[in-house]
Amino acid sequence: MYWIWVLIVGGLIGLVAGAITKRGGSMGWIANIIAGLVGSSLGQALL
Repeated sequence: MYWIWVLIVGGLIGLVAGAITKRGGSMGWIANIIAGLVGSSLGQALL
């Protein structure tokens, strides 16, 4: 259950970050979600 929340939150973070930086169109929404997942994983590992 924990990993499902990590995927959902990481995906949402990636989508929001792509919309804020306006690079969402150039990278594509799948790449934004993956970037959010990687960032979420790194953040959890550091904290």
